[in-house]
Amino acid sequence: MRGRSPFNKPDVRKREVFSLLSGLGGRSRWRDLEVGARKSQMGPTTLKRTLDDMEEEGTIYREARLGPKGPEAWYILQLTKDEVWQRLQEKPIGKRVAETHGALSRAQGDDARQREILSRELPSLISAYQMMHLYALQRAVREENIEDVLRLYGYIYTTFLIDEAAAILGLCLNWPEVAHIALEHTQTLLEDALHPITFPEEAEPREPT
Repeated sequence: MRGRSPFNKPDVRKREVFSLLSGLGGRSRWRDLEVGARKSQMGPTTLKRTLDDMEEEGTIYREARLGPKGPEAWYILQLTKDEVWQRLQEKPIGKRVAETHGALSRAQGDDARQREILSRELPSLISAYQMMHLYALQRAVREENIEDVLRLYGYIYTTFLIDEAAAILGLCLNWPEVAHIALEHTQTLLEDALHPITFPEEAEPREPT
């Protein structure tokens, strides 16, 4: 039954539309959104209802612009007004992962060289992912209430961060013989970089005099 499909839930549809808009540069006219939504088995009625819901919650806003055949409705992510938008759009990890795949392939048969490559690149990739995650958290917590914080973080996570994490994971899975050594090296670097937070010992409560 259609109503029981997990993909027919409003939150899932909104994440799909957020991702679709992001892929279109954060802004799109209705007809281009309709074409993209059709690929996700989302009809125009469902798309319009989802856009209305996202506009009501403040995730997007709508503008009327003059097109070749008259006024057109454009939908724009509020996030495009923020400085974090460009940082998230750059998606630096996927490109770096592809380059690392190439370097590892060229070093095929030379285990020492492959360990050197992955031990150098993996900490940098994970650090880049951590920074993207930090950007998402910094932006999300500026919302007014916890529901808005979690909603925006969820949109950013499912649109940007999952793919970047999957790229790093795919790199490790494709080169498992050297990945575990590189991961141990990365863990050591991160542990050395993070200093434990210590708090001064609290004074014992004094007895009332």
